[in-house]
Amino acid sequence: MIPFDEYPGGGRTLLGPVKGANCRHEYGLQFMRKTGQTRCAYCSADFARSYETWLTMALDHVVPVGVCTELGIPAEWQEDITNKVLACAACNSFRNRYKPPADVSCPKTQDDFFDLRDRIFAERRKAILERHDSERAFFNKLQPLFDPLRRKYPELLPEAPERLIHDFRTVAELAGVRLAGEDISCEVLSAPHTPTSLPAGKMAVYVFLWGDRCLKVGKAGLNSGARYLSQHYNPQSCQSNLAKSLIEKGHLIDVTGLKGSNVKAWIKQKTTRINYLLDQGVGVHMLSLFEAFAQCCLKPKFEGFEAQA
Repeated sequence: MIPFDEYPGGGRTLLGPVKGANCRHEYGLQFMRKTGQTRCAYCSADFARSYETWLTMALDHVVPVGVCTELGIPAEWQEDITNKVLACAACNSFRNRYKPPADVSCPKTQDDFFDLRDRIFAERRKAILERHDSERAFFNKLQPLFDPLRRKYPELLPEAPERLIHDFRTVAELAGVRLAGEDISCEVLSAPHTPTSLPAGKMAVYVFLWGDRCLKVGKAGLNSGARYLSQHYNPQSCQSNLAKSLIEKGHLIDVTGLKGSNVKAWIKQKTTRINYLLDQGVGVHMLSLFEAFAQCCLKPKFEGFEAQA
């Protein structure tokens, strides 16, 4: 299937040009409304999905302007919506100097023009996707160079805790949820820290950091005030908590000598706690998704109890 099939008239009836000087604000939006298209016609990047992708949106002449001029194709056909597709910045730049085969001549009818357009689109899309494959392979080869330059999340969070929120917004958008600015916030309780109560109307994902290591990621719903405030500091409070993990498995991080009488003080004195507060309106599914996302990013040393495995 080609994108023109979804245009009004099946993409084989002239629809007129689009106007304006800015793609994202003017002619690109006109094109979207007229055709119902929101994705790059070549790689399927969805411009309606995220702000970052929307910034890359362009409108591409399928039969390029230079080819139209060379063949003597009427300007009316060249500039018509039916000769245009949405394209991301990368696809729009790949194979931008397209040259038609030698057997191509000026189409005599609109149907001939649409046939030429479909042929050129198929050739260009094939070449663009092949270019993506080569660029992706080149990018993958660069990973050993990039790895030493990347700072891991546990190192970043104390000074830039909002980084996790920024990246999670992209994950939420992929799940079809757009988080407003007030829907999620964070507070950093630097070591030594004093735990705070869960604010009314809020849920939370909390993180315990010790140096450049994440010890624990957990979540607290609206009715989990005790879990949020105190349970991770008391080994007897529940089946799974940070205090119990430190006493039983502290040797895994070279921490020994902790017991019920001193583990609470150690956690408060040694760890930095970051609380990510979510408005109750985002729902428990977003809370669970954010907890899972944080666990994947931070790879906490102590996570749950064996019965959960």
